[in-house]
Amino acid sequence: MTFNRVKDPRYTASSLTRTVLDQSLFINELLNDSLSSFEYSQRRFITELVYGTVRNMKHLDFWIFKAFKKPLKRIDPELLSIIRTSLYQIIFMNNRDAALVVNEAAELGKKCGGEKTGGFVNFILREILRLDPSKENMEKFFKKDPDKFLQTFYSVPEWLYRRMVALMPEEPVETYLQIINRPLGITLRVEGDEKTKEKVIANLVSKGAEAIDRKSVV
Repeated sequence: MTFNRVKDPRYTASSLTRTVLDQSLFINELLNDSLSSFEYSQRRFITELVYGTVRNMKHLDFWIFKAFKKPLKRIDPELLSIIRTSLYQIIFMNNRDAALVVNEAAELGKKCGGEKTGGFVNFILREILRLDPSKENMEKFFKKDPDKFLQTFYSVPEWLYRRMVALMPEEPVETYLQIINRPLGITLRVEGDEKTKEKVIANLVSKGAEAIDRKSVV
């Protein structure tokens, strides 16, 4: 059976991530043009993978480099994107089993280039799992440079990190790094009465979204 890349949500996510990075495009515009053919749950999955992978790029690339032990530019861009989005699932998506993600990524690598490329993807991800990509283990690599550790773990550029330290010298900078690295929610304004709002919330929840009335939590 021919591999349909267009219909595979995992490949679509890795492809869109690569496009965002290569062409410096706005993610929301790219997603709007690419997800119409997918079901709602698949659109959510792809969206989280693309945003999450790009947002945590420095963190992910740290572990990939530790496993590969060579400059990442030597990895085929298509395979690197598959590895990045798969590693994002392993580290940041608690609802995904690591072994399953590795197997899915290896199969995807195989379909994109054969047994050898599938084996390479499998090796890199399994090597990262062997290293145990936890916060504590990453910190061990930066014993002499705690600032560099925080920049890498929270995937922030050095200039932003230095700016935050300068503006808030009395506060632990990690507190603010945790805030800016947190995924943003979406706020919708519903025109109509309370019953209309309740119907909209119920409809969103029925489709798998988390939706609440902000007034109820103020």
